[in-house]
Amino acid sequence: MERRAPGSAILRHFSIASLVIIVLAATALALLYRHVAIRGIVQLGERSNAALAQTALNAIQPHLLDYLRPVADVDARDYVYRPPGARLDQAIQGALRDTTIRRIKIYNRRGVVVYSTRTDQIARDQRDNVGVVAAVRGEVKSKLIYRDSFNALDAVTEDDNLVQTYLPVRASPTAPVLGVFEIYSDVNSLVNEAEHAEILVLGGAALVLLLLYGALVFVFRRLQATIEEQQGVIRERTHTLELLSAKLLTAGENERRRIAGGLHEGVAQTLTGVKARVETAAVRLGRQGAREAADSVNDLVPFLQEAIDEVRGLALELRPPSLDELGIVNTITWYCRRLQSAHPQITIECRVGPAEPQVPGPLRVIIYRILEETLAGIVRRGDAHHVRLELEETAGVIRLRIEDDAYACPSRATGESAEQRVDLATIQERAALSGGRMQVHRRVPGGRIIEVSWPA
Repeated sequence: MERRAPGSAILRHFSIASLVIIVLAATALALLYRHVAIRGIVQLGERSNAALAQTALNAIQPHLLDYLRPVADVDARDYVYRPPGARLDQAIQGALRDTTIRRIKIYNRRGVVVYSTRTDQIARDQRDNVGVVAAVRGEVKSKLIYRDSFNALDAVTEDDNLVQTYLPVRASPTAPVLGVFEIYSDVNSLVNEAEHAEILVLGGAALVLLLLYGALVFVFRRLQATIEEQQGVIRERTHTLELLSAKLLTAGENERRRIAGGLHEGVAQTLTGVKARVETAAVRLGRQGAREAADSVNDLVPFLQEAIDEVRGLALELRPPSLDELGIVNTITWYCRRLQSAHPQITIECRVGPAEPQVPGPLRVIIYRILEETLAGIVRRGDAHHVRLELEETAGVIRLRIEDDAYACPSRATGESAEQRVDLATIQERAALSGGRMQVHRRVPGGRIIEVSWPA
């Protein structure tokens, strides 16, 4: 299955998040603008309709007072419709002509509809109508039921986009209220204009937000391309450094092999030859009676032998010949015995599992160097009593495990020195450059486990 590049996943998440945020912002902006627009239309419509209602009332008030006085206190069940006089009817029709007024209602102070341009509403009891109650108390009350295309899901009523204004009817500002005068004015044209403006504003805002979204995606793509390009350069340089480091390790190991071979095959052999000749000369001198001279020559033999041992030891430290001749298994066994004999205070338990063919040739040197550096560090600190070494191959993984009890000893405080951290860093670098992985675990009550693994 093809894996998605991390950059494409980031771009996808960024695009989705940006789009969601922009949609939420556009929705919030639309709701805010709509709320402000509706509130403005309602306030404007109610104020203008109150003025229009007062003008219409002033035109018919003299005739309306005469019409209301006989029925001002009649209940709905006792009311009998009485048509308005010719002058009142003419005044009402004049108020409806060439204006936005669509309906007119007249209530007595009991809340009964005594007149309406819609005859089916006459004689209805509206004493619980909020507008009627307010007007009977002498207040002016207006109400607008706003409806546009965005209210498509709301129930339709006959009063949609009609401003209702209720005015008290009385002979003077201090006279008692005889009834209520109500008009319904059409504000559909105002609502349509506001809706058109709302669509334009929201469309413009949506366009701006979409342009912003496009700009964000474009900038992010450019930034992502730049980052990926830089990451490519970093990966290329890292790969180059890894190759150089591997070459340095190989070159260093080759140089060790050359020097070790020169010491072992050259200097050591020369010293061995010198030693043999000195021993032969001492024997001849002894036979010829030059005992004193023979003793002097024999005194040189131990020094020559010591020089030979030192040269061979140095050659072994540089690169054991058994690593190429006998393999990693025998070399590790030999090294553990040699270290154990040199440091008897440390018990070294060596458990080498895999047969030689299971350890690749290039990996033998890496395993040996990691083992050598780790054990040398343990010996150098001098605070370990027991070291256990394991090398095995299981489930296609070659695993080197070195366990010590250094921190369990009372002679050393818990914690790692700078030198120990450098040693671990060196081991980790060797493991990484050879395709392996190093892990360090702390033991309880003390000690450390270093585990390095490679794919077989």
